[in-house]
Amino acid sequence: MCFEEYYLRCNVFTHLSLTSAVVQLYTDKRISVVTKSETKFSSGQPVNMTLRLVSWNTRGLKSPRSKLDNVLKMLSTLRASIAFLQETHIGPGDERILTSIPGWQSYFTVYKNNSKGVAILIKDNLQFKYICHDEDYYGGYIVLFCQVNNHVYTLGNVYKHRADDRTLRRLAQYLQETVTGTLVIGGDFNGVLEPTFDRSNPSSRSKPAKHLSDFLSSMDLMDIWVTKHPTGRGFTYKQKDALSRIDMFFMPQKYIRSVKSCEMQKSTISDHQPLFLEILLPTVHRSSSEPLEKKMQNVSTRLGEFDIRKADICRTEIISGVDLLMAIKSLRVFSQESTNKGIAMYKNSYLQKTEELKQLHAKLVRMRNVPDHLKCKCFISESTPSEHSSTEHLIFAKTLAELLSADLLPNFKNSTGGPEHTLCFIFQFKTAESKINTEFLNRMLGTDCGRDLSVVANLLRDYSSHQKQLMEGCPLTPALLTLALRDLADKIKGKIRNCEMNLSQTRLTLLVYGDENSESMVRTLHQDFKDESGLELLLEKKTMGCSGKNAVLQLK
Repeated sequence: MCFEEYYLRCNVFTHLSLTSAVVQLYTDKRISVVTKSETKFSSGQPVNMTLRLVSWNTRGLKSPRSKLDNVLKMLSTLRASIAFLQETHIGPGDERILTSIPGWQSYFTVYKNNSKGVAILIKDNLQFKYICHDEDYYGGYIVLFCQVNNHVYTLGNVYKHRADDRTLRRLAQYLQETVTGTLVIGGDFNGVLEPTFDRSNPSSRSKPAKHLSDFLSSMDLMDIWVTKHPTGRGFTYKQKDALSRIDMFFMPQKYIRSVKSCEMQKSTISDHQPLFLEILLPTVHRSSSEPLEKKMQNVSTRLGEFDIRKADICRTEIISGVDLLMAIKSLRVFSQESTNKGIAMYKNSYLQKTEELKQLHAKLVRMRNVPDHLKCKCFISESTPSEHSSTEHLIFAKTLAELLSADLLPNFKNSTGGPEHTLCFIFQFKTAESKINTEFLNRMLGTDCGRDLSVVANLLRDYSSHQKQLMEGCPLTPALLTLALRDLADKIKGKIRNCEMNLSQTRLTLLVYGDENSESMVRTLHQDFKDESGLELLLEKKTMGCSGKNAVLQLK
């Protein structure tokens, strides 16, 4: 059964709404989705007519100890109300560094304690209201939806690592469906738009950063500093004797008139210079702003019903809005073909729905027993009565399957064998629809990938008290079977020194290249795997037709 068939057999229209189901079945009065300081406007000084923002790659906040204090002093000197900080280097256990800054509210990613990381700081005296936010698990960006002086803003803070080719693409996909109000994006993009102007010593080989130009064109964004200095040259980053302008603010073209100034500031705190942006706060006309405010207020109100405070959500429980958005969009293809309204209903409310799903996912991670309507319930065979999966199950299954595929890659480099290999052992599953031992599954999901994946097992159908059912066509099935093959491959690699392997996620096949001396151990590990996992895994031995490159194509 293919995924399309699996989808068409699932009833993606849930009789109870997502929110009401969670509220009726599971409430926990100890926590709430938004703190009091977030649901009410902060009290303080009168709101200025302009909003002052600073974007700054601080290259860490922990070392030396005075680093954060010096950063805050500079923000005070610049009279910043909002600060976008990059390369914060906040990892697990470092959260208090940003949660306890006097005079500031903070929203930030937690990734590694020596790389990446972004944060948005909001001054307490700003007339500010939190709505919701989304963050990249890998520390590449954070998007904050909020109100400032009764006007809705979407604030995006980005750190694009040199070796990263996915952050801006994922961010664009998310923002294209969720931007609300005035969009302001700032950060360190590790690339220049015009080398002649933006590098101190441009070479003939210097080219504009395609990832950056594609991002701007996809969102109709303008480089704010350039709009204020069309013939000027300025640099925000110094590396040895080379200078470049890689720190920028972007806004849609229609908001350019609201920009009062955009300037670089000198500082020795980091190898980057802070970039300062001042924009005029709009005059809010109730007749034009009420529909937008009502829409965003609805997001905040609905999230409040989940009874989960954002600060209490463990970072390992987080799935991002873009992960959920991509899952919803992929499922909508089948929704259109089957005229099913379960997925189509998400089309006009991506922000609200993805936020609700993130909160529900956090709640599910904490539960031992997942509600029945969120479990996989589809055909076991043509002769059994049909049972249907909910829309939310399909979205979570698709999202978590993608996370498994991205995070749990093989711990070895795929190979086609070498001259010393005379045998190829081929591992394939008898069928995609099979039983898996729960204890084995939980051990695999506990692999140190930095994310809490325990909810995956709870979304599967119970086959017995100690086994789960893997359904053919379910998005989780190929991801979990690949994970099982990786587990076997790791054990083989640990026992047989001279073997090489090739793990195919699309074919759900593991090839092990060895010789006669390795055959006995391969068969022992194969039997141990079947006993521990409960999976029906076939083993076939073939003699190599020739050695070396492309030997796999010449099996006899």
